[in-house]
Amino acid sequence: MRLDSCNSSLQGAGEPCGPGIQAKRGRVGFTLVELLLSVAIVLLLVGAVVFSFSSLMKGSQLDEGVDQFENLIRLARAEAANNGRRVQMIFQEEVTAESSVVGKVTVQWEPDPLGKPGQLETLWPVTPVVNNVNEMIAIDSTRRSGIGEATLSAGESEVQWTAGGAEAPPWLVPVTFYADGSSDSAEIRLVSRNGEDSRRIVLHLEGITGSLRREILAAEQAAATGKSAPAEEAR
Repeated sequence: MRLDSCNSSLQGAGEPCGPGIQAKRGRVGFTLVELLLSVAIVLLLVGAVVFSFSSLMKGSQLDEGVDQFENLIRLARAEAANNGRRVQMIFQEEVTAESSVVGKVTVQWEPDPLGKPGQLETLWPVTPVVNNVNEMIAIDSTRRSGIGEATLSAGESEVQWTAGGAEAPPWLVPVTFYADGSSDSAEIRLVSRNGEDSRRIVLHLEGITGSLRREILAAEQAAATGKSAPAEEAR
């Protein structure tokens, strides 16, 4: 009997059998064109993932910074109530590497209101949170709620108040927390230190209740009108 390499079941099914068919069946793999197309598709997918992750990180810096700032407000309020001493959140003017004028936050307290009234010192327990906030976000402007006074733009040099021996411009009004657990009501506009994130977030602080509410500003609204967009996030 003659032996061949064809499968008997295939012959029974009527399929042709021969050296050419065997060579065709034994040919597996990819051509160079197919490999190049596969590599190109993989590179495109990786690039899309990296771009999406980068955009997400740019946006998350402002959001995380605002979360930390809200935490700092709660800590300042708690310190004032627990110690029975006035605590003040002070905003100092700062010129960035891009020559823009913003503010950074410091927190001070009044350790001896009877012996040394009005003399403020650094509130050291909240310093780590202060450092985190200043690394991620900057203070675009502040104002007291209910005063009706327009928020002045950054860079104006007129000084209207003095706190802790340091002068600050009127667009960086301080926020004071009192021993009874209340505070000044204020609107604080925050910006990311990542220059590619053009958003502004306005944080509304209700002095009596301590409630916080966010408003997101579009870049055009922040520059032109200073009024908030309809989108709000309650806290």
